[in-house]
Formats: sequence, structure tokens, C-alpha cells
Amino acid sequence: MENDERSKLQNLIKEKINSEITEPQFYAINGSDIYGYESNRNIIDVMGFHTIEPDEYSYMYPPEQKHQMYLNTQINGERYEIKIQSYELKKFAEIINQSNFSVIELICCSNPIINNIPKEIENMKSYIQENISPNISQTHIGIAKSQYYHSLDPNKKQEYNPTPEKFLQVYRSLLAAKCILDTEEIISDITKLSTHVEMADRYLVENLIQLQHEKRPITEELENRAHNQINLLIENIEIPENKNENNNKKQIDTWMRRIR
Repeated sequence: MENDERSKLQNLIKEKINSEITEPQFYAINGSDIYGYESNRNIIDVMGFHTIEPDEYSYMYPPEQKHQMYLNTQINGERYEIKIQSYELKKFAEIINQSNFSVIELICCSNPIINNIPKEIENMKSYIQENISPNISQTHIGIAKSQYYHSLDPNKKQEYNPTPEKFLQVYRSLLAAKCILDTEEIISDITKLSTHVEMADRYLVENLIQLQHEKRPITEELENRAHNQINLLIENIEIPENKNENNNKKQIDTWMRRIR
């Protein structure tokens, strides 16, 4: 996406959020935009959170925890479908506490479209890095294994679907987990991960990204190479124990109070 297109899209997204959300706080483009490879460039996912008055939780009907917005637009002849998910702060914080890597990477790795609380976002980044990151590696590994055995297991002939994108999804999650365990650094971009993780295969990453960009099927050589690399990582990643979830809750509560 060209800088001009990106700027126009971000302005439209800002306008949409500000028109429907009373107290928007933090929003960024999610998915392949921060993963480092192109998926469907015309479908854009935006995620973030807003706040409401705490008093709203004292009534019989609690406030909605998630607000979804949709925007269809055309820029320079290209049509875009934009889906915006806005969580209330309490729900967003619960997802952080669950070590959901989509939300964690949104906070730690994205370029925000809206960030009305930069200091608190930086505080949460630091807290995640120091306290929650081992739990995120567990989530990455679980998702990667599930995706791999569901659609990339050669023994399951009916489900087997070896596309460049599916290999990128699985390999990225495993590299991200390995990077966290080896360096305690949270990185979402697969190209950056291929330079930070010692076991990474940069040739594989570069060629899978190229095939994905050109919408070409995977070659047999790359398919075999991808299987070998994925299984090598699965065998060499030691799953850590979860850190103290109760202590995380206390710290996240403090963070929420400061934002409200």
C-alpha cells in the first residue's frame, strides 16, 4: 500500500471511529499489516479500545463490551472493506490478561491510527515485556500447532491445503514464540523475526512472502523446506510455565484506573 493510500485510509478510519465512539483511546491496523506479509490487501482489520464512565457498570444492564463498525470506500480506484472492532477497556484488559497475541502485538508492534493515551500504552508495553511475554509464547505455540495439524498435515489428505499464506501463518507464530523465549522481545513482523531467531530460515521466509505477494502456489521444494523448518521449531521449543495470573490482574487493574 502506497503512503498516500495509507494516509487517506487512516483519516477515513479516524473519522469513522470518532463519529461513533464517545471516548476512543487506542486503535491500529491488525493482521497482516503488522505480520509483514500481504494477505488480502483490500480487507483491513482495525482493533482497539474505548472507555465509558465506570458508573455504567452499576446498572442492571451492563454496557456493551464490543462495538463493531464497517466502512466501504474507494481510494485511487481501489476498493477497501474495513472492519473496526472497538472493545470497552475492561474487555480489552481481560484479553490482555489471557495473553492473546493479536492484542499483545497490536499494543507492542503496531503504528497506531489513534493513540490518546501514549504514556499508558508505553507503560503497558513495558509491563507485557517484563511479565506476560512467556505466557504469549504458549499462545503462539498452541495456535501454530492447531493451524498446522488442521490444514498442513500431509497425512490428512482431505484437509491438506499447503498455501504460502498458511505456511507463513504457522511459521510466524513459531518464530514469534521462539523469539520471546530466547530474547524476551515481542516481534510480529516475520522478516524481522527471521533475522532475530537463530534457527530461522530467511530464504524460506523471503520466498514464501514473494509467492504470497504474487498469488502463486507453493513449489514442492519450498513445501518440503517449510515442513522441515516447522517441525524443527516444534521439536526445539520448550513450553514455559505460565506466570502468576493473579498478580497480572492487579497490575492491569491499576493500569485501567489510570486510564479512566
